[in-house]
Amino acid sequence: MNKKLGLLFFLKKSKMNANGLVPIYLRITIAGVRTDISSKRFIDNAKWNNQSQKVTGYSEEVRSINCGLKAMEMKIYKVYGEMADKNLLITSASLKSFMFDDGITPALPEKTILGVFRTHNLEMKSLIGNGFAAGTLQRYETSYSHTAEFIKWKYNVDDLSLNSIDHEL
Repeated sequence: MNKKLGLLFFLKKSKMNANGLVPIYLRITIAGVRTDISSKRFIDNAKWNNQSQKVTGYSEEVRSINCGLKAMEMKIYKVYGEMADKNLLITSASLKSFMFDDGITPALPEKTILGVFRTHNLEMKSLIGNGFAAGTLQRYETSYSHTAEFIKWKYNVDDLSLNSIDHEL
């Protein structure tokens, strides 16, 4: 289950260089978690337009910077789409990592809700007679099947990653 992607270009005024120029950063926000990426571009603070999130002006330098920012934004969307197509876990940090590694980094297997549930139920099965009754396992198995049916009904998928759990779920 993919989460909404938010992008914001901003100036990091605390990192002003000796020439009085300020770096432009891109903030990626997914599920309320932010990750900042430097665009490696510096501008005069007065030339920045917060509303449009780009440099104002008509010079060749301004066009070059704005074009670079747009290319960076397009690459983020492209990588986001590739990760979604591969059903990889998409977080702001994994998107940043995947973007700079060009997808070379193998994804760690995700833990899923039903996978954890199955593991728990197997452990419970081995504990029957050691402080747990067979009826307890039966109730866990019923809870598992209800959870699986709910996920199928609500999200139309067979299972959900643990990272996809939110208040809506």
